[in-house]
Amino acid sequence: MTAENEYRLGRRAFHRNQEESIAVALAIVAVILLAGGSYILVNRFHVRSLQLLEGCVYAFFALIAGIALA
Repeated sequence: MTAENEYRLGRRAFHRNQEESIAVALAIVAVILLAGGSYILVNRFHVRSLQLLEGCVYAFFALIAGIALA
């Protein structure tokens, strides 16, 4: 194994770690946006929690229908 191959193998592990950290960062941002959106809907627009849950169920069913059609 040459020094060039060892360098490439090390870079591959580095890139894999970077991709995982990007996925975690995107998941954290998504959770923060969902929490902020639900706070605004419940406390500012006075949407009841059950109405918010109903909207989430409708969105989930729409997603499932879109996947089924695709």
